[in-house]
Amino acid sequence: MATIGGLLAVAVSLAACGSSTKPRSKATTTTVPLTTTTLPPEVKNTPTQAVTSYETAQGVTQSEYTIGHLATSAVDPTWALFSLLNTPGEINFQPGYGFAHMTGGSWTVVGFGSSMVGCPPGASGNQVVPAKVLAGFSLTCSTVEHS
Repeated sequence: MATIGGLLAVAVSLAACGSSTKPRSKATTTTVPLTTTTLPPEVKNTPTQAVTSYETAQGVTQSEYTIGHLATSAVDPTWALFSLLNTPGEINFQPGYGFAHMTGGSWTVVGFGSSMVGCPPGASGNQVVPAKVLAGFSLTCSTVEHS
């Protein structure tokens, strides 16, 4: 009998803790309207589209890589830095980083590689990126003449 009384006391104590004279607040749901991103008419593509087009032109399929990072420059928003990683299990793609530049409303990749991309003298197919843009991405070149 003492056991039943003890259990009854615990049950009453728990019920008292959970009860309240305040009305419970009702759960609410907020509906957020769906938004889409549209490019201004003067912008013909995005940096992501430029990277995809560049890699496709190099014979690389989208299943071989992922974009690990992509950011536009705070110094000059017509420049973007991106990095590409090989997809899990992909052994034929070499990861690297590069720059895209927007001119005339179109983004194009102006350099891609694994070392000194954007630095002078600029490897074949790699444009030199302005020093202030590199610095804005916390990157530097080891050449003295880069300004």
